[in-house]
Amino acid sequence: MTLDEFELGRAWLDQFPFVEREVGRQLLRSLRLVSNTQFETAVSNKLIELFAELSSENFALFSVVETPTDEDPSGNPKRVAGSSADRVKQMNENLARIYGPRVQAHPTVRSMRAQRMRNVVLVEDFIGTGRRMGSYLRDVMDSTLKSWISYKWTKLWIVCYGGLEAGVRNVLHKGYGLDDDRVRLATPAQRPGQFLSPLMMEFCKKYAERTWRSRMPFGFGNGAVGMIFEHSCPNNAPVALWSEGPKFTPLFPKQGIPVELKRAFSQEDLNRPAQVLWEMSQYRLAIAMLHEPDLERHQGSQWRLLLMLGLASRSGWEDSRIAGVLGIPIGDVAQQRFEAYRLNMLDTQTHLLTEFGRGLLERVRASASDQRTPARRKQRALTETYYPVSCAGLVRY
Repeated sequence: MTLDEFELGRAWLDQFPFVEREVGRQLLRSLRLVSNTQFETAVSNKLIELFAELSSENFALFSVVETPTDEDPSGNPKRVAGSSADRVKQMNENLARIYGPRVQAHPTVRSMRAQRMRNVVLVEDFIGTGRRMGSYLRDVMDSTLKSWISYKWTKLWIVCYGGLEAGVRNVLHKGYGLDDDRVRLATPAQRPGQFLSPLMMEFCKKYAERTWRSRMPFGFGNGAVGMIFEHSCPNNAPVALWSEGPKFTPLFPKQGIPVELKRAFSQEDLNRPAQVLWEMSQYRLAIAMLHEPDLERHQGSQWRLLLMLGLASRSGWEDSRIAGVLGIPIGDVAQQRFEAYRLNMLDTQTHLLTEFGRGLLERVRASASDQRTPARRKQRALTETYYPVSCAGLVRY
């Protein structure tokens, strides 16, 4: 089920004028929903890749605590309700149990000094404006760690599921030896409103007026983020999705995910591949997918491979570009690329579709125009005399 098919989704749409509900419905269907399993798997894989690259070095993993506006008199960072730090902390501890003692989760400075910890990794779900990461580096990170990083005794890394391009640039400007290689994202960095059409953006701007956040219709930093996590909705998403108003109830109140909507994060949207292909001007392939929903329901991940082949059919296969369009981890796209190699659909050198791959796509596209249409009844000419076969129960012979 998609979000608009749930009772809460319908109730959210009913708050808008009838003629504009379809735009709201398309907005909900355009959101990239990330389940807890998808999030933890993608981020854990990026961390495991880093462990493999530096196989002889040890790591300290930290979740980025969300600092509130009101400071704790004790000087300690206060826990913010709804923060993703708790989920990330649990994931870090699980990795530490598996890869310890080389990998430690949230160790003390004393413990790090004793083990001569070579790498500090800050783990986060999403980099929006970069302000939270900057606040953590400035106000929360221990000054001893900052000194070690400054003297290059320890390296600082950042691993996230995704982020906005501007936010990632802001983080890189914080110093601490950070560069493009030290910031690892599971999904490509996004542009503001990347997954939303101009009509959806206008919709979000118009109905932000009903919320308490009308001055920032597209969320913090004008991000217009269309990626929603099962554990929370980013505050960089349009405020019509998460901010309350005097007479307005958002779909994700205070960035929380209602329990009733959890199922939407673990189910495939059967319309998504066709929508993506249509937006990329792959019209015949999109129509073919709409005509053949069983292709998606019963053939597992094969429809994803077909979707990616369609996206690569004109400019060649590029993992980051395809992942950016779909809003999924680059590692997932790479797995499908290896499958395309195995099936001889993609050339391993040029990353262009092989003759077999092109032929397969053309066959699927052709199915869109081969759909059977009901035969039309031949219309009788107006000048032709009509004699009924039967009338009032009597049959003419």
